[in-house]
Amino acid sequence: MENLGKILQARRHELGFSISEMCDKTKISEDRLEAIEAGNIEFFNAELSYLRFYIRYYAQALYLDFDDYRQELDDDVLNFEKTQSLKKIELTRESNVNISKRTQRYMKSNTVKPPVVKRSVDFLVVIFIVGSLVIVSLFAFIFVKSIWPNLTSSTSDQQTVIPPTDTPSVPSSPSTPSTPVTPAVLTITQTPVYVAGDATIHYTVKGYTANDTLKVSVKYASQSWMTYATWVGTQPSNLATLPSYDSSMKAKELSEVKEVVAVDKTSVYLRFGYIGKSTIMVNDIPVVLPEFKTQVDVINIVLELTGE
Repeated sequence: MENLGKILQARRHELGFSISEMCDKTKISEDRLEAIEAGNIEFFNAELSYLRFYIRYYAQALYLDFDDYRQELDDDVLNFEKTQSLKKIELTRESNVNISKRTQRYMKSNTVKPPVVKRSVDFLVVIFIVGSLVIVSLFAFIFVKSIWPNLTSSTSDQQTVIPPTDTPSVPSSPSTPSTPVTPAVLTITQTPVYVAGDATIHYTVKGYTANDTLKVSVKYASQSWMTYATWVGTQPSNLATLPSYDSSMKAKELSEVKEVVAVDKTSVYLRFGYIGKSTIMVNDIPVVLPEFKTQVDVINIVLELTGE
């Protein structure tokens, strides 16, 4: 990613912007911008999935076409992921080897050899076993020579012919028609009804299958910023501490998808700096927004999975 970082840095110098000015313009932190220009892809190891969005916004802010550098970035990310996977495999192998060595050393140091007990040979038992084998062998010889030929000859002489019998057909009972299974239908309802001036709009989501993946997609009608987070149960006091927390600038006409595992009492939180005519959908089901009579600068939307 060093080549792409140098291109972005050279473009910033060409336009006369500082890192601090680009931070204010893109809402991307200075340390992230410095890591991008330095080609330090390992800096984004914990948030690799967002690296493409950061670079897209940065390139657009520098009036560059991101599509010209998309393939180069994809190749760099793919190589980095392969390198990380190989490192993890090597670390796991080394750990297993070390554990095996320690186990072997422990077993050697704690193994107690059992005392060797010399047993005297019981000649009576040996004589009994040998005699039994001789008797069994004698009976087997007599059976093969005298009895077995008579049995095989009598079986071949007598052939039993069983006449065919007609089995009456039993009419089959009519099959019971199976009851069709009605597939679950996803519904999104605004509760309570939105009142003009409210800062938050609540929706309940029903009709999903537990543990399925719900796709929450947003298409922006204009450039804005959006905060995204999820939680289960009561809303936490600090949304920035959530693992799924994301707050960044969104470009006009950008479409992005957030995936949520369908678990009851899960809430999806979307906070828009300016929603305008942006569209929100859950599994291709539109979230019907109220008609705002006046311009709304900041609006919160909460989607609660009720499971009812």
